Amino acid sequence: MAETPEIRRFPVQLLEAIIEFIIFIILLKIEKKRKYNLTIIYLITYAIVRFFDEFLRGDNIRGIWYMGLSTSQYISIVVLLFLLVYLLIHRNEDKIHLKEDQM
Repeated sequence: MAETPEIRRFPVQLLEAIIEFIIFIILLKIEKKRKYNLTIIYLITYAIVRFFDEFLRGDNIRGIWYMGLSTSQYISIVVLLFLLVYLLIHRNEDKIHLKEDQM
């Protein structure tokens, strides 16, 4: 039988599943307050988790680009930037809706 080379392995999918479950529990608790947009919160947390999760992967198939970042990490950066711009543009609308709900 041929020997396989020693490859450092880490259960990235298992770690991501556990973190996603924790995010789900947190979103359930936040949903009861009805103050926040859960989609935005989920997308922000998922982009952050995915960005750091990619460092733990040991494969080169994921597409290494400039500065040693993968395609998924660049997508996470773009999603985070888009969401930050969205939050900056719509930050006053949330305050207006909260004041209307309190009346």
